Amino acid sequence: MAVDDGWEVYASVEGHCIELICEELDEWQLHVQVVSEHGNLRFCRQVCGLARALGCKLYSPEFETLVEPTLEAVQRLMLRSEAWDHALQSGAIVPPSPNSAQATSDRP
Repeated sequence: MAVDDGWEVYASVEGHCIELICEELDEWQLHVQVVSEHGNLRFCRQVCGLARALGCKLYSPEFETLVEPTLEAVQRLMLRSEAWDHALQSGAIVPPSPNSAQATSDRP
């Protein structure tokens, strides 16, 4: 467990995470952080499944847009993000080849 800004975090604050926030008694938000440098297909697939099960869409604060909860939609957005550019420039990730979408070791 880590402590970050007074919050107890039961995971790495540098990794993928999900926060459940109660706005009002009957209004909740899920905040999700996906780290581009880490393997993220499985995590994104699970987040999309959770959003679909809850009947909601995803929201990207970076692009100020709603996103359909599908892995393909999330991947398209991630490939345009500043985080992806940073990860590419730092060498933390290698850009996918056109044929690598199906050939991944990050399967559930």
